[in-house]
Amino acid sequence: MLTTQAAHDHLVASGRGCIVNVASRTFFTGSPGQLGYVASKGAVLGLTRVLAKELGPEGVTVNAVIPGQVATPGTRQYLTEEDFDRTMAQQAIPRRVQPEDLAGLVSFLAGDDARMITGQTILCDGGGYLH
Repeated sequence: MLTTQAAHDHLVASGRGCIVNVASRTFFTGSPGQLGYVASKGAVLGLTRVLAKELGPEGVTVNAVIPGQVATPGTRQYLTEEDFDRTMAQQAIPRRVQPEDLAGLVSFLAGDDARMITGQTILCDGGGYLH
């Protein structure tokens, strides 16, 4: 929110301002023991929707992406290889989500082909959380 406030004038002046927030599937799954994290990611989704409506008239799009379980140094601190394999086995596309997969989605949302997409939450998890 503070970053958006600080960048507001630049976003509007650019003629195609774009904000892409990062949320988490834990908002949907309610992971026990992660109350603060889950609540903050839910707030990101609410922030995304409100900002989309507030900034839309100024030509700024605001969306949220939700990555699947990605083996990064941060997630490897808490998860085992078996955890990653179990998640992958539940996906429609049975391969690990890579950082590049999320980067491609963010790049699309920031590009001209997505200029009419706003207020959306898009999961990039190989179909792991189909609902």
